[in-house]
Amino acid sequence: MTDEGAAKHILFVLGVHRPETTRLARALAIAGLGAGSGTAAVNRSQGHEQTVAKDHPAETCGVDDAEIVAINDALLAIMGADRQDIAPVPDDWARDVPTELRDRAVRAVQRAARDATVSSLDRSSRQAAGAMIAAPNLWRVLGFWLDLAAREGVVPLVLCGLSDPMGTAGAMQPDTDYAPSHARLVWLRALLDAEAGSRGHPRAFADLDKLGDDAEDTLRRAAQALGLTLEITPETVAALESVAREPGLQAAPGSVPPEAGASDPLGEAVAILSGWAEKGETAGDLRALDRLRAALDASSPLIEGALAEARAPEATAGRTVVAPPAQSPVVGGDAMARLTAELWQARSQREATSRQLVGTLSALGAANAALAKARRKPLTIFADLLIYRLLMALASERSPLSPRSKMRFQRSAAKRDPNRSIASSPELTGPKTRKAASAPAPQAGGAGGGKAAGKERPTTGEMPVRADLPNLLIVSHDASWTGAPLVVYNLARTFSDRYNVTIVTLKGGALLPALSEVAVNVVVLGISSVTGTGAGNKLARLLRTQSFDFAVVNSVESRHVLKTLREAKVATVSLLHEFAAYTLPRTAFPDAFEWSDHVVFSTNLTLANAIETTGVSPSRKVHVFPQGKCIVPHKSQADSDTEAERARLKSILRPAGGEADFLVIGAGYVEIRKGVDLFIEVARRTLARANGARIRFAWIGAGYAPEVDTAYSVYLQDQLQRAGIADRITMLGVTSEIEYVYELADAFVLTSRLDPLPNVAIDAMQAGLPLVCFDRASGIPDILRGTPLEAECIVDYLDTACMSDQVLRLVQDPEAYRNISQAISAHARATFDLGAYAARIERLGRAASHDEGRARDERTLEQSETFDPAFMLPPSLAASRPGMTRGEAAAQYLQSFSEGASMRRPEPGFNPAVYTMHRLRDGDLLADPYAEFLRAGRPVGPWTRPLISGPMNGVAGAPADCRVALHIHAYYVDQLPRILSHLAANATRPDLLVSVTSDVDRSAASEMLRQYGGASCVSVVPNLGRDIGPLLTEFGARLVADYDVVGHVHTKKSLVLDDPESVEAWMAFLMQNLLGGDVGGAMLDGIMDAFVRQDDLGLVFAADPNILSWSLNAGEARKLAPRLGLDSDVPAAFDFPVGTMFWIRAAALAPFVQLDLGWDDYPKEPLAYDGTMLHALERLFGLTVEAHGFKTALTNVKDMTR
Repeated sequence: MTDEGAAKHILFVLGVHRPETTRLARALAIAGLGAGSGTAAVNRSQGHEQTVAKDHPAETCGVDDAEIVAINDALLAIMGADRQDIAPVPDDWARDVPTELRDRAVRAVQRAARDATVSSLDRSSRQAAGAMIAAPNLWRVLGFWLDLAAREGVVPLVLCGLSDPMGTAGAMQPDTDYAPSHARLVWLRALLDAEAGSRGHPRAFADLDKLGDDAEDTLRRAAQALGLTLEITPETVAALESVAREPGLQAAPGSVPPEAGASDPLGEAVAILSGWAEKGETAGDLRALDRLRAALDASSPLIEGALAEARAPEATAGRTVVAPPAQSPVVGGDAMARLTAELWQARSQREATSRQLVGTLSALGAANAALAKARRKPLTIFADLLIYRLLMALASERSPLSPRSKMRFQRSAAKRDPNRSIASSPELTGPKTRKAASAPAPQAGGAGGGKAAGKERPTTGEMPVRADLPNLLIVSHDASWTGAPLVVYNLARTFSDRYNVTIVTLKGGALLPALSEVAVNVVVLGISSVTGTGAGNKLARLLRTQSFDFAVVNSVESRHVLKTLREAKVATVSLLHEFAAYTLPRTAFPDAFEWSDHVVFSTNLTLANAIETTGVSPSRKVHVFPQGKCIVPHKSQADSDTEAERARLKSILRPAGGEADFLVIGAGYVEIRKGVDLFIEVARRTLARANGARIRFAWIGAGYAPEVDTAYSVYLQDQLQRAGIADRITMLGVTSEIEYVYELADAFVLTSRLDPLPNVAIDAMQAGLPLVCFDRASGIPDILRGTPLEAECIVDYLDTACMSDQVLRLVQDPEAYRNISQAISAHARATFDLGAYAARIERLGRAASHDEGRARDERTLEQSETFDPAFMLPPSLAASRPGMTRGEAAAQYLQSFSEGASMRRPEPGFNPAVYTMHRLRDGDLLADPYAEFLRAGRPVGPWTRPLISGPMNGVAGAPADCRVALHIHAYYVDQLPRILSHLAANATRPDLLVSVTSDVDRSAASEMLRQYGGASCVSVVPNLGRDIGPLLTEFGARLVADYDVVGHVHTKKSLVLDDPESVEAWMAFLMQNLLGGDVGGAMLDGIMDAFVRQDDLGLVFAADPNILSWSLNAGEARKLAPRLGLDSDVPAAFDFPVGTMFWIRAAALAPFVQLDLGWDDYPKEPLAYDGTMLHALERLFGLTVEAHGFKTALTNVKDMTR
């Protein structure tokens, strides 16, 4: 084990060759992200001198500890490989590592950890002690080191440097003599091995090409991903720029021809990992990398042979090598490059052949089924033939019908074509059929969307354009056959009878033909939904030729079009189905909030997650209502295909002898988010206690591929086998007859860890399948809560044991089963109403597209005597626009509040966000909440607070029998006299309890308090818990026991805010409101008078003009809420003392003191800017006091704002 004083983590830094590794390691050391081996020019720790090669200038910067390099080479030899090898690493090679070598590696890790601690102490760094090991031959043996470090009690972190593989290949040539293609394959193998070896460990990827352009940003992203603190100062920035410019650390130019581009696998790997450096990892990318690795593993024997041939040119004499196709990159004509290109081409051809074979087998099966049907029902087949001929006649050129009608009859005829089974397979037809099959498909974008195209590709839809109908735009992020695009299809189908619907999709997909059936136009922009590059310009071209009443923008991934639509004055309704927790970048949801006129969430759970994860604030533009049941368009297929698929499903799910089994299903793509492993665990528990009941389980969905998916599927297969239930669980795969699966099933379990409102659950409920789901894991519990189904269908979060109990109850209690089935079907049909869903979206869109309501709201505010522009306007805006009229101020308020950014109170005692939250429970709020509040006659509710207005004069203050104390946390003790001067404006002299963080400050504070006219004491406290720690932990019990009313203030010098004037304005605002002074007068006396006159007054704080909410603190608040007597389901909008300064009745403070927080319970400094327990407590003061029966009042000093 490492020493107690040793580093707590080791950062393994990987670069493909020494200049890359050196460059990255030097930058990391400068930024304070690592110390120890490899961070100095020469490291002779314990006699181990770094390797310095005389013939390579980069190596004079040395990062390779000679001992670690030697260990790596020995490990490579054990696995039968070397640095230039591209063969796959044997799975069990580490078993052969001798004890002596393993002990050497342990000592190297321990040494690096100790060295790092010394270095960290020398630098007086606030970063937790951490070591760094950097060597270019770490890639293939990384897994060994990571396991070793973990066993030694040190957290292993991984940082992979990514660079242009072409430049790397060139830089490797002078020292290695590698052919460029060989170097690129070495680069690919190293990268894939390191990625696989580091899975499950904290890791990050850094783009070395951006290190020179913006080293700070590159390292900050990496540090954030690894959970490290970045130390950046002006001196650090200068040092980083120096490293980036240092000639010896640049990739040496090689002999790579300019025309040599990366091969497809290389380019794909670069694209994936570069994306990770910017936006984080995704499961789909992991599967793609696994596929690349498997392909490289399979090809490596042939490639190694080609390398041997390339290194021995004489061996190739007289041999003919087939040239690759013209579009494949060939570098320098070397044999390895040609063979590599051939291998990838052969692999692509093999995959295409496999797909054709699958299609052929499917066609043969359909043909056999059709033949069997024909033999059984000859009259039916004859009737189909007559109908087919009639439809073909109606679709012929001689038919008098319109072209659109002919096209529809043509499609209907195709479904009854006697030769359809043969014509659908090119392998069973002649050249003519194959030629027709290869013609360009009408849908632009292809099945998967393909690469981004240069121009948008419009397709005329099948719906006719009607001049009497308005135009509607619906935007989808792609046209895949998945949940969100199916919502677009169903909305378009619903709206098509009253709008000319145009569908714009960022990428193409298999759903395009179906979209064309319900739209007048379908436009594929051909751009990435991840970056959105070019979306605005391409959409703008469409908007210049056509106007739209409003636009429905589906999915947060479609947000890239919102700004363009706003600029074109097209009203927008955004439908956000996703969880913000797994959406990157973190700016996605704030961008959608900012640029949308209305935002619709399908569940309260996803809205709360967006607020918690991104800090967006709820406003009147935010709505929550569930989507309706989505109809899946039928793919073109024969009736016989449907019957064949249903027969297949029945044979699997209801096999002979198992027709009466109780069938439990789950559905969705096989990934960890869907909880397939939890589904298996529920099955294991249920089957273990079945007591003779025959129960079967089946999972329906694509993605189960244990032969290639080593990230998830292989573990599911192992789980099934080890649990001994592989014969009782069926992994079925995707099916076109999912509705028939619901008919065959008896119950549905929703085991998702995080799933907004899955369509499969909606469909299962409407089909009458009893459903069991985890609380807080999806939006379904929101739908069931408050109904009799809540107790039957919702179990605690990820509680598989309770879920199993519920399944067994359904099996064993037929009467309960029938009741739940009937109730869940009725509830689902009433809740998931697609027509009602579309109507609410339409109502929002049409209201936003007409500005009559806005003009009315402006007039209401302008004419109101209580609208307070001086309080509402930010001082900077008021100063920049002197003489602003009330009408202009009203327009400014309405604009900022509707955008949901920088929301402000229109008057001190009213919170429009709270009003909105309560008002939306009664339906959509289409007017501004403040304007509606005024027009409704100022109804009383939690959105209004009584005001204690200033300046305050002529008030007696606290009587003698009212025991008053003021806690002052004087972290900046030089500001204590300022607080005392504000107190001097009052007759009330509270006892002062002052906390400081050092003996020096205690002496200074005691001296300052000599002239105070009341009792005082000073205590030294740890620098923990900011101002709240001293209030609750140091003085809390005394304040509750000895006083009636308690004040709490603290000195403030926010080092985070760059504008000292803003900090000063905030401090002045709080002091004048809570204590008084030259502007506020005797505000403290007025506050004490209110406490004396109102026994139920529990809390008084300043009416801050800014409307703030949870930001990133809801998660911490939910942990504390039950301990404070609150429901963990905290409200989205509320009032709280911004800045944590207030006056509180001692009895209302008691619940916080009863938390019994010790100093170790508070987060350590340096404290995050947001998202900590302390930020949550600040907000909970506003909720807890009222939950315990007390009331809240606000102070407002005239002409004071911030």
